[in-house]
Amino acid sequence: CDYCDSVIAGVRYKCINCPDFDLCNNCVALAPTQHPGHTFIPIHRAGELEIKPSSSVFHPGIICDACRKAIRGVRYKCGNCVNFDLCGNCEADPISKHDENHIFIKI
Repeated sequence: CDYCDSVIAGVRYKCINCPDFDLCNNCVALAPTQHPGHTFIPIHRAGELEIKPSSSVFHPGIICDACRKAIRGVRYKCGNCVNFDLCGNCEADPISKHDENHIFIKI
């Protein structure tokens, strides 16, 4: 557990916004104040979460709204707009303009 440093037995709560951040059942209640704005998913079995290299992921039919290319790797979907997506390169580019108050979901 990244809060109490204990070995996690039972359900592990994985932060989907961070590359390597997990909480135990006791510490997940602290997440809204200690790790705000991030989403945690419960992992019940160690092999349940399959991690693929991000460059191998393809999002069929999804086009980056900044560069107009098909998205390979991480996709950033605007949580406020009905249909707005960015590829990893455009999301990292400070020139890409989108409402800075909008929240992006990393897929």
